[in-house]
Amino acid sequence: MATAGNLEEINVSFVDNELMIIAFPADGNNTYFSSTLAHFKGGNGQSQTFSLNPDKAKILPPGNYKLLVVGINWGGPAGYTGYVTIGGEKKVFPAASSNDLGVVLNELYDFSIS
Repeated sequence: MATAGNLEEINVSFVDNELMIIAFPADGNNTYFSSTLAHFKGGNGQSQTFSLNPDKAKILPPGNYKLLVVGINWGGPAGYTGYVTIGGEKKVFPAASSNDLGVVLNELYDFSIS
C-alpha cells in the first residue's frame, strides 16, 4: 500500500444535524481499533467552529489510516461545511444538502500519521 500524506487538519464550521469523523487502520488487520476524532450535533442554522491537527496532537499511533466522515440528517435540510488537509491538499466535504433522513454524507479519505 502506498503511503498517504499526513493528516494535517480537520476543520468543521457548520453541522446540520450530526457529523462523525472516525479513523481506523487502512490495512484492515486491526478490526477492533477505531478512534472517533470528532462528533458534532447541531442544527437550526447554528454555526460551529472546530479545528484539529491529529498528527501534532499525537492522538493516533504512527501508521496508515482511513478517515470516515459521516453526516446524518434527523429532518429538514441537512448541511455540512468543513474540510480535511492531507499532505498539503485541502479536501472540502462535498455538498450534502438534503431533506432525506439518515446518512446523507459518507466520505472516505486515506491518510497517515508519522
